[in-house]
Amino acid sequence: MKLADEVKKMKAARFSVAAAIFLSVSKVSTALMLNSLGMLSSGVDSLMDVLVSTINFISMKQSVQPADSEHPYGHGKVENIASLFQALFLGIAGLLLIGEGIREALYVRRAPDFGAGILVMICSSIISFWVGRRLARIGKETDSPLLQADSFHFVMDTYTNTGVVIALILAQLQGRIIFDQIIAILIGLWVIYSAFKIFRSSTDALMDKYIPEDIQREINRIILSHSPEIIEYHKMRTRRSGSLKLIDLHLVTCKDKNLDEAHRITDHIEKEIEALIKNSDVVIHVEPCHLECPARKEACKFLYHPESGGGE
Repeated sequence: MKLADEVKKMKAARFSVAAAIFLSVSKVSTALMLNSLGMLSSGVDSLMDVLVSTINFISMKQSVQPADSEHPYGHGKVENIASLFQALFLGIAGLLLIGEGIREALYVRRAPDFGAGILVMICSSIISFWVGRRLARIGKETDSPLLQADSFHFVMDTYTNTGVVIALILAQLQGRIIFDQIIAILIGLWVIYSAFKIFRSSTDALMDKYIPEDIQREINRIILSHSPEIIEYHKMRTRRSGSLKLIDLHLVTCKDKNLDEAHRITDHIEKEIEALIKNSDVVIHVEPCHLECPARKEACKFLYHPESGGGE
């Protein structure tokens, strides 16, 4: 990964922690003053964001460390492990919010004056949306699963904060607190749903699930563009380690090619794939074709007439 991307990821992680602290303190303090469960549930969600963003920041520092003798593929999996814990924390928080919402719904209370709470939640929605969009942009640029998961939290907070605002307004107009409790339960369900999505993405990466099919189609297109110099390819394996995409495959070429020529072709293909797919590491193993290979006659023309096509 480029140094500029690493620096950008670290700055974004620090920014995420600072934003989460500001939002959680403002929402929790206001919720306690107004005795609003909806605001408190949103504030607790933001407190979880503080914990998660802090873990993300620490994990990010570790994940950008270069490969060493004990970790030849680098430390990118740290991002996926941190995302897994992030999902577990969110799931627990969602269950707690639902339980508290149901418990509070059993008690009938009159709604207090929520004017200050409505103002705080509107400001929180605007800030969350801005922070989420910024993290999403940087996460996409650096292909970081941690930043993308973090951005999802903040964007989600925008919707939940808006829901809390609506609930507070309804409670203010109707004089009943039930709307506050309903929105707390809905927020809890939404948090659990987002936790499941992050959990599934993290486990896919930890279990070395193949990279998306659209990327594999691009790899296929690059290789086939070198036909007939390349007779075929097989045993392609792909996986992710944090932001890094690891790709290895076997290429079959004419058995009469010398080592330099075979290396030139594979090196060129590796560079093409790595140029197209950001944060990728490609390893190609070359195999000779069989003597009776039907494509051998066409492929071996490139030994003597390389200007006729393929290759570079």
